[in-house]
Amino acid sequence: MNFDRLLLLLYVLSPFLVVLFPARRVGLGGLASAGSVASLARIVLLLMMIPTVISSAGKVALSGTLVNGYPLEFVLSMDASRFGFLLTAEFCFLLAHWMGAAPRPNASLVRVLLSLAQGFCSLLILSDNSVATGALEMLAGAVFFYLVRFSLPGGDRDIGASVSRRMYVLFFLLGILMISWGIIEFGAGDLRYAKGAGSSLGLITWLVLLVLAVPLPPWSRWFTQAVEELPEGVTLALVTFVSAVALKFSGLYSVVYPDLAWQQKLGLYLLGVVGGLFSLSRLFASDSRRRLLGSLPTFFFALILISVGVSKETLSLSAYFICLFVPVFTGLILYASAMR
Repeated sequence: MNFDRLLLLLYVLSPFLVVLFPARRVGLGGLASAGSVASLARIVLLLMMIPTVISSAGKVALSGTLVNGYPLEFVLSMDASRFGFLLTAEFCFLLAHWMGAAPRPNASLVRVLLSLAQGFCSLLILSDNSVATGALEMLAGAVFFYLVRFSLPGGDRDIGASVSRRMYVLFFLLGILMISWGIIEFGAGDLRYAKGAGSSLGLITWLVLLVLAVPLPPWSRWFTQAVEELPEGVTLALVTFVSAVALKFSGLYSVVYPDLAWQQKLGLYLLGVVGGLFSLSRLFASDSRRRLLGSLPTFFFALILISVGVSKETLSLSAYFICLFVPVFTGLILYASAMR
């Protein structure tokens, strides 16, 4: 194993090591938790991969067999575009750990679940295997289910139960659809992402995945409610993960369906426009800062569908930068709100 692969392995494992060996004490007024230290370490590990991933425009990859006798492998790879998002996501999770350091009920459990969510977010972005990606989404849905439930105090448990149920159902559905799509498109090969086989069922499944992955009205009510009601650190972690999911599916457009027909592009464009208009109407009707914040991410996510719909290139750079911008913008607003 060369040095870069060792760095990637340490990067992938570090949040799960925090879960296995959680720190009993949190120093520096809550800022030096095990999760925040792991986030700083992950940022350093990413920066150490710059010579290979950025300067040499190379790729760092890990792979292994999940099931013997069947072409099912976990394949994790880091390139420049994934590096950019993951570095941004690590800073957002670091801020989420810091904002979640305030004394709360179940604070220790929430910190552990935040680290798990951080680990699954990076695995989702790095994964090149369609079935493994679907399984990761279902596991992440379970993590966020408990994270939402345990992060709210007793008086808000009903809200937490409502949000967590709808969120888990959505992530589970995305995971099942992802696995089904992978078998349809890549079942004859090694289940890794490649140019689509051209089946109508596979294309329709991917379009459904992309639309469900982007939280737009009316199926994004759980998301806006979560942003409005959850603690700041949990909200930022959720927005970062949803951005990762949206980036994953919009990025597959350039790999699997580079020759997407104009009819499908027009449909995505119109859905994005309608979703953006609904989000703007909620935005102007907001009567509090948190309600305003709950409407802003859905508006920006609607722009992802619009950007894919109007893209003339195989890679929609605007969708990529939107997924970078949303968690950073949300984190800054939440931090400013928490400081008031």
